[in-house]
Amino acid sequence: AQALGTAVAACPALEELGLELNPTLGADGGIEAIAAGLAASATLRRLNLTCCAIGAPGAEALEAALTSCTSLARLGVAPNGPRAGGRAPIARAVAGSASLEHLDASDNELGEGGAAVLAAAVGSSASLRSLMVYANQMGTAGVEALVASVGACATLGACDARWNGV
Repeated sequence: AQALGTAVAACPALEELGLELNPTLGADGGIEAIAAGLAASATLRRLNLTCCAIGAPGAEALEAALTSCTSLARLGVAPNGPRAGGRAPIARAVAGSASLEHLDASDNELGEGGAAVLAAAVGSSASLRSLMVYANQMGTAGVEALVASVGACATLGACDARWNGV
């Protein structure tokens, strides 16, 4: 998995990387390696880490990478569930990225707390156009916070927040 991060950083033409359904990536430091490669990449535009057991260290590494990566437009991190423990870093990454246009963080059990962090990030995003956060157990308060932030995001054109216990 470490080699993946090196390859992401070293490949000058790589624009899309689909690694979905590889749950061992989160267990062996692969997510952190990929995040390091992402931070150094100038061309990667789409990264799919759906069902990769990201974990808290991986989520924190992705947050740091997204603040320095200027090319990533699409990120898929659904579902990585409560074991991710890194729901807040993924949410904060939305605000830290200048290029992220689409985030699919569905079915990650964000809950009300994670929804509040995400709402603050969405409200300050200058690039987000599409947000998928369905089935995150946000509850009424979480969805209300998210909806309130949608109005503050001038670029957001689509938000899927269904199945959140409202």
